[in-house]
Amino acid sequence: MSYAKKVGFERVVLEQVISDEGINFAQKNGFSRCYTPSMELKEFNFETGIGNYERFIYFNGAEAITFRIKDLCQQNNLTIYGLAKKIERKYEFNIQSTLNEILQKRTKSPQINTLYMVAEAFDMRLCEFFNDRKFDQIEGVHNN
Repeated sequence: MSYAKKVGFERVVLEQVISDEGINFAQKNGFSRCYTPSMELKEFNFETGIGNYERFIYFNGAEAITFRIKDLCQQNNLTIYGLAKKIERKYEFNIQSTLNEILQKRTKSPQINTLYMVAEAFDMRLCEFFNDRKFDQIEGVHNN
């Protein structure tokens, strides 16, 4: 963290950029530098070798939740629609519009019961949902 501040980063999350969504996020937010595992600062090349670099990416809470839900869907070969249907069958609650609001970042602070239903749909506890590097350093949240 101290090295990150030395090169100009105030708040960071170490995230490996391996998905198209991660690449798009990095490009959209103007990132141009990355760290190799040896902590050597290099220019970021969007065309080659992205999966081999670990980069500093800023997240706010809404972004971290959005990426976590999308990552879990991808890992479980489930679409957002499929996730909504799974939750609807279990809880008899139509969650599609709520999920869309979260994923389009129109809801900045999703309710905990909504995230509980999402976690349950992936057969995990809520603490497991939040057990991801994206949540380690979120703007305004200090982890010691």
